[in-house]
Parts: sequence; C-alpha cells; structure tokens
Amino acid sequence: MADKIYTINDWWGGPLCGVADYNKTKFIYQRRFDEEMDMYTNDYFLTPVTEEDFEKIMADWNYWISLCKQGKTAEYSRTDSNNVNKIAEIQPLYHCCVLKGEFFINEHFNSQLENSYVEWSESEYNIPETYEAMMGRLYDCYYEDFNWMILSSDNEYYINQLNKEVNSGHDLYGMKLIPEAKSEMNDDVIFSAYENNEKIYYLIHFTYSNYTTAEYPVYKKLGNLEQLEEYLISTIQM
Repeated sequence: MADKIYTINDWWGGPLCGVADYNKTKFIYQRRFDEEMDMYTNDYFLTPVTEEDFEKIMADWNYWISLCKQGKTAEYSRTDSNNVNKIAEIQPLYHCCVLKGEFFINEHFNSQLENSYVEWSESEYNIPETYEAMMGRLYDCYYEDFNWMILSSDNEYYINQLNKEVNSGHDLYGMKLIPEAKSEMNDDVIFSAYENNEKIYYLIHFTYSNYTTAEYPVYKKLGNLEQLEEYLISTIQM
C-alpha cells in the first residue's frame, strides 16, 4: 500500500528521516544505520508524532522549501526545536516499531511531494526491547484497560514531589530516580534508576502529605524491564 510522504528532512542515498503516513497515522521515520556493515539499511524506525509537533515540522519544512526556491539555503539553521530526530526522541512512543521502507520520489521534487510515496513492509530486524516499546505494546494489546501514562523524564512535578516526600532515613533517599509512568487509578508513580549499568524500576505511592517518616512514601522495587512488564500486566483489570 502506498503511504503519503510529508517531509524528507535528511538524505543520504535515500531519505534518512522525515514524516510519512503508516496505516493512516503520521509517523516520524528514521533510517537505521548498521554499525557492523557500516552502512544505512532500508529499515526505518517509526515514531508516532503529536499533531502539535507535526505542525511545527511542517512549518519548518515549508520555510526550508521557501529558502530553496530563493537560493538562500545558507540562511537555514538546524536546532533541537526543528530537528526531526530530536523531536522524535521526546515523543511518548519513540521507536515503537521498525519497518522496511521503499521510497518512490517524483523526480520533479516539490514541497508537496506530489506523486511521491513510500511502501512499508515487514522488516527482519528486531528492535531490542525498550521501555517505550514495551509500554506501546501493552497499550496496543490492552488499550483502555491499560491505565498507565508515560511521563517525560524531565517531569519536574514528580521529581519535586519525590524530593518533598523522600527524606533522610528513607531507603530511596539520595538515589537518582527518574519518573517513568503514572497510574491513572491512584497515586502510584514508577521511577527508574541505574544499578550496575542496568535500569531498575521502582513503584512509589505518594502521600501528598507534609508529614513524612522513614517508612513513607511506601515503595516497591519492581526490578528490570521484564519484571516491570509483569507488574504492569498484573494491574490490568479486565
């Protein structure tokens, strides 16, 4: 099936990154580089993009096209705010899947990419399991019964709450904990920390009280990614 290409934001022997449709949904695509072969493959990591970020990408794309038409490409600069790769990294389901992509580009290239399209097919490459991919898989599997919301790693609200409640004497005091997910059913928040180069997950039940002791907030060490998945599945009520 032919899917629409919205942008091609980088090129090296073919599109490296940009935005295209897959199953009527907009995705940022990023071409996979094989370190052992020292070359780009025809596999593309796909990341669903929010409508707000898609509009930013399209505005930047149209600006780039206008500079090209005026011969002023030297005036263009790439920053984190208009870098498609950087925008992909902050999406909740970053690199949720990988597909083989065959791009058909109209030789009379224009900003609308008319008569250009991509055909996606199954890839033989298996993405090493990541937290984001696991969460996306559980959401796709259980949908409305999956009551966990992914949090941004720089979510200051939950970091500040953690610092308020975890005081000297608490088992977690002094640990560098990163917020990962929030239960939509209660005040449980999942954090992560690195232990011996492995990412370990903790469940913390916030009290939202000004009075805390070494026993509170109550927490549970869930373990590695596989153990986290087992716990999340156990919380699903169907």
